[in-house]
Amino acid sequence: MFMKDKNNKEDQFDISETIPITRCQIEIPFSLFPSGPPSVEQVGDAIINPSSRLLWDDNLKEYKILKQINSNTETIKIVTKKQLEMIIPREFCDKRTHFIENGIFYCYSSSAPDSIRPPKKNPIRVLDYFGVFKVWADNNQINIDSFHQIDIKIGQPGPLIFMSLPLKMKEFTEKIGQNVGKATIETLECNFTTTPG
Repeated sequence: MFMKDKNNKEDQFDISETIPITRCQIEIPFSLFPSGPPSVEQVGDAIINPSSRLLWDDNLKEYKILKQINSNTETIKIVTKKQLEMIIPREFCDKRTHFIENGIFYCYSSSAPDSIRPPKKNPIRVLDYFGVFKVWADNNQINIDSFHQIDIKIGQPGPLIFMSLPLKMKEFTEKIGQNVGKATIETLECNFTTTPG
């Protein structure tokens, strides 16, 4: 959705040949929502709205919109909390667009040029090649499908981190269901695939 500036080298992000592409598909049955399922709009809002997201995502230290371009496009800043002992906080500075079409919520994001917000030594700036969320409802369930390719600048422990992603994405989706629709979620099946870099 975002046009690259051919004259700006820092905006020449492409798909990496070394960073895995991850995909997570999760289905939340309507039956898990005692008061009725949330709308697709509510689920999308829980993912992209800073004030909503910070209510339930305890992995984040900071989440704010840096610049609102229009009603569905903005640049954002996200700072994560320290993860385990080996991962100090990471910062995302992304350009993002989102919309609903034919009842389906779409969100696309990738790293913004460093000129938007020059990176500092701490927190470490990650390189978000791309992130995609798709949310829709059918067959009496909420469906969440996401693709990501992110260089979190972790070095050698990287493969260990990627091994933990299925559980992290499963927990992420369970929190959405519990906090947005008050779902009685104890466990969800997570269809998680990784395309090696």
